[in-house]
Amino acid sequence: MTAQEARIRELESQLAERDEMIGSLQNSIDELNRLVTNLTEIITQMRRDKFGPSSEKTGSTSYLWRVAAVSFGTCASTQRGSCLGSQ
Repeated sequence: MTAQEARIRELESQLAERDEMIGSLQNSIDELNRLVTNLTEIITQMRRDKFGPSSEKTGSTSYLWRVAAVSFGTCASTQRGSCLGSQ
């Protein structure tokens, strides 16, 4: 076996290890995504149980948009916190 052939075999081995690691990491990502989805559903259900279905209508989305407006400087008001309302 020449040095070149040995190097080729070494590189092939490294590629196989890399592919195995990529597959393992993808499985971890998939599992974490499933976990996030499940936790989001649990939080939604807990919010619904605590606040009732009306919380889904008002939600915190509008509040979050106001926070984002302040954070990114798109709030038209010059008074600190006025875009956040009385939260």
